[in-house]
Amino acid sequence: MTVEQFVAARRDGWRRLAALCDLLADRRHPPDPAATAEFGDLYRRAAGDLAYARAHLGKLELTAWLNRLVARAHGLLYVRRRRGAAGLAAFFRDYPRRWRAAAPFLLTAAALLLGAMLLAYALVRHEPGLALLFVPAEVVESVAVMPDAAGNVPAGAFVALSTFIFTNNLTAGLLAFATGLFAGLGTVAALLKNGLLVGALAGLAHNTSPQALLAFLALVLPHGVIELAALSTCAAAGLKLGHALVAGGRVTRPAALRRAGAEAMTLLLGCLPWFAVAALIEGCFTPLDLPAVAKLLCAVLTASALIWYLRSSPEPAA
Repeated sequence: MTVEQFVAARRDGWRRLAALCDLLADRRHPPDPAATAEFGDLYRRAAGDLAYARAHLGKLELTAWLNRLVARAHGLLYVRRRRGAAGLAAFFRDYPRRWRAAAPFLLTAAALLLGAMLLAYALVRHEPGLALLFVPAEVVESVAVMPDAAGNVPAGAFVALSTFIFTNNLTAGLLAFATGLFAGLGTVAALLKNGLLVGALAGLAHNTSPQALLAFLALVLPHGVIELAALSTCAAAGLKLGHALVAGGRVTRPAALRRAGAEAMTLLLGCLPWFAVAALIEGCFTPLDLPAVAKLLCAVLTASALIWYLRSSPEPAA
């Protein structure tokens, strides 16, 4: 291979690597996982090109330039990562940007979850007996203990129900992520199952009385808003894994899965603390003897805080 042929074949990769070096050098805006994975691939190719140039092309200016490019990329690739509190803070500070980058998967997960909820709600409103298709019999019985016409609720009537919903959402979130490896079908199944369950519970409560539905919403929404957002995010991570297996592009499936796996794991780890926040709300706020309106206001505040956080991380400068 002549020098001209070598340069023509490799030039685009070198230019892309140089551009990514500039991007990684800007510590104000960390690159997304896809760019980091591409950077690693391009670095390894450039290192191979450097070895070839040294062996076959001799001491040219091209060889010296490649050596500088590879040395710079090596320094950025193997830079000491921030550890401890500083690294954790940087992760969560940049997480909203990475969360927004997964918008297609997030919207798909949310649509599946909400669609299943509305379907089960409509079915149970039309035929209450269908609730047993989606909800365990003992849970159906607990929903039957709802406010009477005057709005009176037996003390502690909803504790078991609230705990069941929280535990189910957490389990469904982890399951939705892990089963993404089954081409995303397991993730879809987990979303539909959980959506059908929650929608059926709402339908059962509404069948009891409007006051029962209000009490049910006041029970689940303060912590449920953030729980369902976390569940959708876990599912989006699972769908990303499934998409890599089914439509990974021009790269091999293992390579596509490695790249998608890094992004999916980031999505998962960033939303796990949301379940902890939801548990804190459920344990400390939900049991309080407060009007339903006050608890629904808490749900609005929780949703507003989550939206503010997810919009807080700026996009990298172009």
